[in-house]
Order: sequence, then structure tokens, then C-alpha cells
Amino acid sequence: MLLQQHAGVRLEGCLIEGACQAGLRVETGCHAAAAECRIQNSLGLGVALATGAQAVLTDCQVSGQEAGGVEVEADARAELTRCRITGSRSVGVLVLERGQAALEDCDLGGHACCGVHAVAGAMVQLHGCRVSGNAGLGASVLGAGLLTMDLCELKGNEEPAVLVERGATVQMKACKVADGSSFGVVCASQGRGVLEGCEIYGNAKTGAKVEPGGSLLLVRCDLRDGRDTGILLFEDAEVTLEECVVHRNARGGILLAKDASDPILRGGANRIQDTLLRASGDGGVVKVAPVK
Repeated sequence: MLLQQHAGVRLEGCLIEGACQAGLRVETGCHAAAAECRIQNSLGLGVALATGAQAVLTDCQVSGQEAGGVEVEADARAELTRCRITGSRSVGVLVLERGQAALEDCDLGGHACCGVHAVAGAMVQLHGCRVSGNAGLGASVLGAGLLTMDLCELKGNEEPAVLVERGATVQMKACKVADGSSFGVVCASQGRGVLEGCEIYGNAKTGAKVEPGGSLLLVRCDLRDGRDTGILLFEDAEVTLEECVVHRNARGGILLAKDASDPILRGGANRIQDTLLRASGDGGVVKVAPVK
């Protein structure tokens, strides 16, 4: 279904199935509202917003697309409430240059690449959403994009649950990052993360990894029960902990690369109950004195 020529259209209770391109495409300058619609098994995208378009989706299901669930192009805006975006062979929600997306109480799962991905100055907000069971990343943001999440669950993703890099920022509050097959949160080169009141647990690799050029601030976070270390910190990277608990991680609490700086501990109320480790020159690790 194609909406164009500055149309304003409301769809309700519709079934759009097997479209050759996008199930619903909103062209430049147009706006659309859809409620209780099912868009499924398109050969292209489920929902596509062209430059400057707007769409509001409520209680919709977008599933089984070949090219991705929802794509928001430059300067477009999508608002999704209680929607299920599942099972595409690409990305669940992709937000491009300066695009905006606000999701509330949505499910983003079972995608081949990533649950939600924001690039090049895009702004994405997730409130009370579940990002789970994706074969790739859970959520990723890069290129000066901003991803904010509160009261969200990111569980059981095959690759890192959260990846932030190349000048992007992720802000998370009261989120759970759990039971993934890889890392929990990764701040790569020039990526910045701020997590408050979050739980990171049960992941196969390190709960929070900060690579060279990355920075991470953890406030009142609980990093526990990982099958590796709680935190992995590389050289030229920064981690600050404030009133955090790091405990019951299988390999240790914090692992520092050979030339990494110590983590910064604020406030005096941090509890690092697992071993503090540093990589040695021969490729092994040695225990070091706790950081004060």
C-alpha cells in the first residue's frame, strides 16, 4: 500500500500480506495512522517511511518481512505503541539520518540481523519494550545517533544486546540485559554509554565491555551471574562506577587489559565482590589488588 501526494490516511483492522515491495509505504510529506493492522510476509519492508514522512502505529503486528520490519528514512518520524515487530530477515526497526522513532510497550524479536538499529544522527526512544531472541544484535546505535531506553528488557540475543560506537550515545534506565549468547553492553570506539539502575546478568560473555576510545558510566547497576567477567576494560577506555554491585560472575568481576586504566569508583558505595584481574604480557591474567 502506497500513501503519497500529502495524504493523511487512517487504517484500522487491515490485513496487508505478501506485498511485492513494502507492505505500507508513506511517501514524503504524508502521514498515516494504523491501528490493529497486520502487515506480514512482504518481499520488501513491512513499513517504510520516506524522507519527512510520519506514521503512528498502535496495536499492529509486522512480521515475516524479507527486508526488515520498519524503516524510517531521513527526517521522518514513527511512533509505535504496543506493536509486535518480529521475524524479519534483516532489522526490526531501522532509523536513518536524523530520523526519529518512539516505541512504547513493543516487542522486537526474532530478526536475522538486529532488533533496532539507529545511525547518523537518528534519535530512538524505547519505553517498556522487549528486544529478544534476535540472531544478531539486540539494539545498536552509531554515527552520532542517540538511543534511549527505560524499563526495557533485552534478553536472549545471539550477539551483544547493546552496541554503541562511532560518536553515538546510549542512555539506559531501569533496563535488564540478560541471558545473551555474547556480551551484554559494548561501548566501542567513540561510543558513550550511561546506564542507571540497570541489571546485567546471565550473559555468555562479559556483561559490559568498553573498547579503546569508548566510555561507560554505570550508576546503581547490578552486574551479576555472568559466565565470564562482569566488566572488560581496554586501554584508552574509561569506566566509571557509582553505587554499583559486581558479583557472582564466573571468571571475575573486572578484567583490565594490559595497559588499561583502573575503573573510576565514585561515592564509596560500590561493592566489587568478584576478583579484579589484569591481563599479563604472556597472554594470561593475574589477580590485582582491589581498586579503592
